[in-house]
Amino acid sequence: MACEAVAKTIRTHFADHFDRAPIAWPNVDFEPQPREAWVRLTILDSAGRQVATAPPRFRRSGVVVVQVFVPDGTGDTAAREIADEVARVFQGSTIDGVRFGASSIEHVGPDGGWFQLNVQQAFEYEVV
Repeated sequence: MACEAVAKTIRTHFADHFDRAPIAWPNVDFEPQPREAWVRLTILDSAGRQVATAPPRFRRSGVVVVQVFVPDGTGDTAAREIADEVARVFQGSTIDGVRFGASSIEHVGPDGGWFQLNVQQAFEYEVV
């Protein structure tokens, strides 16, 4: 499976299974609406290693980061509910050969009028 095919699988699955808030996609113009929650999805590719020699097979891994933003000063309940929903989209599933483990949720806090939590979701896939 190629890098772009994996990214397309991740983006399509997220778009099809998450409708709680508008999604900001990488390198696509997006203007958040005032006082409305939104999320930003980023795919970070990382390590690769050879897992078999005959025939050669490789395993690549990465992390999907979904930044959750809610208006600052409104508490963290909505952000946590959205983060839980994001985690449910991927956590523990295999989608078209892309395997997802456990999600983690990171508190970032207030920044520029928004309160932020990050959902980090590790993934891996095979390259033949």
